[in-house]
Amino acid sequence: MGERMSENSSTEATSAASGAASRSPRFGGVDLRDAFYVLGLLTLVVAILRYAADQLAPIALAVLIWFLINAIAQGLRSAPGIGRFTPEWLAILLATIITLGTAFLAGQLIYDNISELGQGLAGIDIKAQTTINNIEATTGLTFNIDIQQVIRDFKVSEYLDQIVEAVTATASSVSMVLLFVLFLIFDQPFYQAKINALFPESNRRERVQNVLAKIGHDTRVYVWIMTVVSILVGLFTYGICAYFGVKGAVFWGFLAFALNYIPTIGSFVGVLFPSAFAFVQFDQIQHTLTFIAALGAVQFVMGNLLLPRMTGDRLNLSEFVVILSLLVWGELWGIAGMFLAVPLMMVLAIVLAQFDSTRAVSILLSKNGRVGKA
Repeated sequence: MGERMSENSSTEATSAASGAASRSPRFGGVDLRDAFYVLGLLTLVVAILRYAADQLAPIALAVLIWFLINAIAQGLRSAPGIGRFTPEWLAILLATIITLGTAFLAGQLIYDNISELGQGLAGIDIKAQTTINNIEATTGLTFNIDIQQVIRDFKVSEYLDQIVEAVTATASSVSMVLLFVLFLIFDQPFYQAKINALFPESNRRERVQNVLAKIGHDTRVYVWIMTVVSILVGLFTYGICAYFGVKGAVFWGFLAFALNYIPTIGSFVGVLFPSAFAFVQFDQIQHTLTFIAALGAVQFVMGNLLLPRMTGDRLNLSEFVVILSLLVWGELWGIAGMFLAVPLMMVLAIVLAQFDSTRAVSILLSKNGRVGKA
C-alpha cells in the first residue's frame, strides 16, 4: 500500500514538473513565447512588404482602382431615371470605360503640357535674377548669389533624364495596374461562389461576408469622396494657374488632383511645386505671393472644411495614425505606398476590430475609440 502511494505521488510530481517545464516563461503577465512568435511574424510580414514592393504595390493600386470602378458603377445604378433599369454588368462596363478613358485623357493632356513647361523654364536664369533683385529692392536685403553658376551646378539635363526614366517606368507600371484591374473585373461574378466554397459553415460564412461587405462599403465611400474632392482641387488649381498665366496649368491641375489623395503632405506639395515654378516665371514678387495665397486657400478649404464634412466619422482614424501610416507605407512602397496608406490602415482597423484579442489595437488606431464588429 505504501509503495503504491509512493508511486502515485512520484507520478504526480513528475507530471507537475513536466507541466511546469512545458509552460513558457512569463514576464509581467505576458507569455514570452507568444510574444516571440508575434514579433517573428511581424518581422516576416514587413520583410515581404519591403522586398516584394514592386510586385505588391501594383496589385494594391489595382484593387483601389477596382473599388473606384465599383463605386462609380453603384452611383450609375442608383441614378434617378434609368439607373434602376441598368444591369450590374453594364454599370461596371460603363464605369470601367469612364475610369480608363479619363486616365488616358489625363495622360494625353499632361504629355501636351510638358512642352509648355519647357517654354516656361526658358531664360530661367534671367527670370530668377530679376526676382531676386525685386526681393532685394522690396526688403532691403542683399543676396550674393550667382544664379547662372547655381543653374550650371544644378545640372538640369541630368534631372530631365531622370524624369524621363521615371515617366517611362510609371507608364509600364500603369499598364500592369490596368491589367490587374481588368482581371479583377472579369473574376468579380465568381467571388460569391468562392466564398461559399471556402466557408461551407453558414455562421462563419455570414461573418466573413459581413466583414468583406464593410471593408468594401467603407473603401468605396472613401475612394469616391476623395475622388470628388480631388477633382475639385484639380479644377480650382487649374483655374488659378490659368488666371495668373502660369505655364502648364493643366499639368499643375492634374498634379494637385493626384497628390490630394495623400493626406496633408500631398496638399503641401501640390502648392509647393507650382509656387516654385511661378517664382521663377513671374517678375513681381507680389504677383507670386498672391498666387501662392490663392492655391493655399483652395487646399485649406477643401482639406479642412469640405473633406471632413463629407467623410464625417466614416474614416475613424487617428490623425497621428494617418501621418505615421504615410511615413511607414511611404518607406515600404514609395509614392504608391503613400497613396494607399489610408485605405490600407482603414481595412486593417476593420479586420482587427473583429477579434477580441486584437480589438484593443483597433481602438488605438481609431479616432474616437468607437469600433464595432461587422
